[in-house]
Amino acid sequence: MALMNRVNMQSHKMALVRTPFSASTSTRRPLLPQHTECAVISDRRLMITSAVGSNPPQGQTPGAPGAARPPKKKSKKLVDINGDVSKDLGNGMFQIKLENGVTVMAHLSGKIRQNRIKIVMGDKVTVELSPYDLTKGRITYRFRPGEYDKLQQAAAAGSK
Repeated sequence: MALMNRVNMQSHKMALVRTPFSASTSTRRPLLPQHTECAVISDRRLMITSAVGSNPPQGQTPGAPGAARPPKKKSKKLVDINGDVSKDLGNGMFQIKLENGVTVMAHLSGKIRQNRIKIVMGDKVTVELSPYDLTKGRITYRFRPGEYDKLQQAAAAGSK
């Protein structure tokens, strides 16, 4: 049960609330960390005064819309390999012949779908393969005509 101490300050009705429960939204997702002290101003406004453990950044509450999120880290377990599109299977699925001669099935990544990049037979692409199933992958990049050849020439010149 929440403990409430009522204080009358500058004609505002305030209540200091110390609660072992975290405040939550209507979807029952936690809005504030547990053991948070809040000052309730008037009927619907809530002012956070302190939280046990850590204070949120100025002007933000954890989980609030617009609060900064940590950047997503790319998984390092994926294997990137180049190949040629050999067959269009429909529904964003393609059969890719990799540089090492292996044929895999691959689907379009979200960014390629989002940017509506067209992929046709004969295109040079980069495929991410999962280490768990090396027969399936995701197309992450389509090389422009001539771009792949320039990349190969630069790699050959750099290795000499």
